[in-house]
Amino acid sequence: MALLNKLLHKEIQGKSLEKDIPSVQIEQSFSQSPFGPLAKVGEAPPSYTATNATDGAAEEDLSAAFANLKISQSSIPAFPDPDICLVHLKLLKTFHDLKEDVGYTDGIFGLWNARCELPIVEDRNKALVVMREKRWALYIARAVERFEDWWLKVLCEQEDATRLRENDMKINSNFMDFPKHGVAKTWSTSFLPPKDVLMVWHSLMLNPRNYLEDCIRFGLKDLWATGMPWHAVNTAIDTSFTYQVPEAAKERFTNATGHNWSNAKDHLAKTLNCPRCTQALKIPWTTCATNEKPSLKEIMEMNGAGYGDQGLSYICHRCGGEINHDLLRVAKFRREVENLIMRGYPLGGTILSPTTGVPEAVETRNSQGNENTFPNRMITVELKAKMLDLIDKNPNSKPAMTDVRDLIEATIKDRSAIRRINSKTGIVLRAERIAVRKMMSRYWENSSIFALELGGAIIRQSIFVDKMANLDWLHSPAARKTMTRLLTKYSRFIDIMRLHPKDVCVPTLDVDLAWHTHQLSPKQYYDYTFSRCLKFIDHDDKMEENALSTAFEWTSKTYEKLYRQVYSECTCWYCEGEVLRPPAHCLLTFSSHSLQAH
Repeated sequence: MALLNKLLHKEIQGKSLEKDIPSVQIEQSFSQSPFGPLAKVGEAPPSYTATNATDGAAEEDLSAAFANLKISQSSIPAFPDPDICLVHLKLLKTFHDLKEDVGYTDGIFGLWNARCELPIVEDRNKALVVMREKRWALYIARAVERFEDWWLKVLCEQEDATRLRENDMKINSNFMDFPKHGVAKTWSTSFLPPKDVLMVWHSLMLNPRNYLEDCIRFGLKDLWATGMPWHAVNTAIDTSFTYQVPEAAKERFTNATGHNWSNAKDHLAKTLNCPRCTQALKIPWTTCATNEKPSLKEIMEMNGAGYGDQGLSYICHRCGGEINHDLLRVAKFRREVENLIMRGYPLGGTILSPTTGVPEAVETRNSQGNENTFPNRMITVELKAKMLDLIDKNPNSKPAMTDVRDLIEATIKDRSAIRRINSKTGIVLRAERIAVRKMMSRYWENSSIFALELGGAIIRQSIFVDKMANLDWLHSPAARKTMTRLLTKYSRFIDIMRLHPKDVCVPTLDVDLAWHTHQLSPKQYYDYTFSRCLKFIDHDDKMEENALSTAFEWTSKTYEKLYRQVYSECTCWYCEGEVLRPPAHCLLTFSSHSLQAH
């Protein structure tokens, strides 16, 4: 396999692109869908149901607790506090409820339960699970498109943002100090987007370096400084975890983006221009479940050809060419090449240092020697014509990102081409190869304007959301003390990264909550991690299971050696209460069965 293909293969497998601290979150493998049947008795600790008489009191206690959350409207703490963590949990609970609501809404996007009426009950149940998963996947795909329009038509417009150009990257304090220059803005609930759009924004921010790159490329320094507007979010989510905003917010979103406030009521077709002939097209979001009596195989595979389906296939009625996801990814890359050539907009993945994650300036005297911007030079000097010719009016052509890879690979092997690109030796440096891999990762499986494919990011994040919902710390009597404890544990986790910069650190669920919460205040998170670790710590949630297990074992041993405390422990209500109870009152012991259950 050729070199670049190997590099891309590694990226697709989820390996970290950058030689920094590849910290990751733990992801549990589920044997069944979260929309599937309930677990059997004995598979988990027993649940406890309060009597009706105490339910009301519990709700009153919860309302009082949420009413007392102290969230500043104007200032953002440098380090998360327990109240912000609790508001984050409220937001995660809202996302979890949203997923459940969408999955169980019969008929949404034309996906009806009636299509699952199969003769065998077991087959019917399997089909229903797949149907619920499809509804949620389609909802996410639509949410990502809505978020992109909100980003461009609301966020960029309200900040009067200016796109980053290559010239801005030459020893320029505005560029180099971008993470420090923004001014946090005060948001009211009237500025909040729909909750599906908020969910996408939340997932993007949990990829810190990608989010910084996107904010820099689009010139959104104030948005970067603002982060998640916790005061407005807390106000919008009531004690039943219902997301409510004033009509002004709905009007603002609809007028600016042209979308309905409700994802489910938004357009049933995606409007786009054919990349070959520019003909305006309306492509249905899905073609799944159109057969009134599908087989179990049809339901289980859910192979649709709509814009939100994995197997998109639509024939342009003007040029006769097929529209598929491969074509759209190449079209996105081609637009980026046009912007690089005509406007000087740098390609994705060429802005931040691969080692520190901070904006990396290009020396004015030696711009051709900057390894990080090698992909920009390679395209501009050697490949612009070939890249622009990837899409032509031939309806039989089937361009894909593999064509881009092949062109780059051939160029890297051509020493005379490298001399023209770098005005020096024809050898490609290791750092330049890494820069190519970083750049290609932004476009390989991604047709959006952002640095990563957001649909996958939301799916990965939803696993963590489900785990938080199962723990249900929000209703725990020890919730605030639990937040205090996990914040301490998180600060120690960062210290381990500082002390062991070449090792992989893996968080527990409680540490991950604090870590995520901090990332949602990106400017503060940037300052905190850079001041301690001399680099902007990224968050990689795509690590292979074996490597994850080994790294988690190392993290546990290191934590316990440094702090003389157990790193990985049960965080259910009962155990949290016992951990936080004064020692004189800890009279209950565990049986072996209880330990296994926990």
